[in-house]
Amino acid sequence: RDTFTASLINEKKDVRFKPFVHYEASNDDVHPGLDHQARAGLRGPVTENLDFLGDAGYYWQTGRVSSHTSFLWRIRFDHTPGPLSGQSLEYGQTVTRPERDLNEYIAYRYYHLLGPHLSGELFGERQRFEDLDNNNSGSTEYRAGVRLTYDLGKVADLRGTAYYTQVDNDAALR
Repeated sequence: RDTFTASLINEKKDVRFKPFVHYEASNDDVHPGLDHQARAGLRGPVTENLDFLGDAGYYWQTGRVSSHTSFLWRIRFDHTPGPLSGQSLEYGQTVTRPERDLNEYIAYRYYHLLGPHLSGELFGERQRFEDLDNNNSGSTEYRAGVRLTYDLGKVADLRGTAYYTQVDNDAALR
């Protein structure tokens, strides 16, 4: 798979919400042609403990017999009430790879530092996949879980995850 990426990011300290633009073109051996994504957005602090990330863009394909286009977006809030814990809520729409599905998702994560080298995370998400490659992969997935991570040093982590996933194949999405 080959990918070309270009980004412009404003990192001036006197700008509260920093704008950015991003473009990506990619191809692989399985699908002919190119996939393109262009996005523009803002990121920055809403308050001392609440950060915002939002972007919108467009996805399109070139060099294919049947090409797909779609709007993309993402809105995320990261809340860090203190040095030991935080949470995030994200809602968006993107395109997955290598199977090309339009993915509308919402995800919540809560994390907490449990000790000097141990952290924990709770997460839940819902993802709805719309098949773009005509391979009957449309579905709705629900996932919830817990993750523990132990920091073994500068080069390794030990991570354990337990989660539940429910997959509902949806004929209406095919």
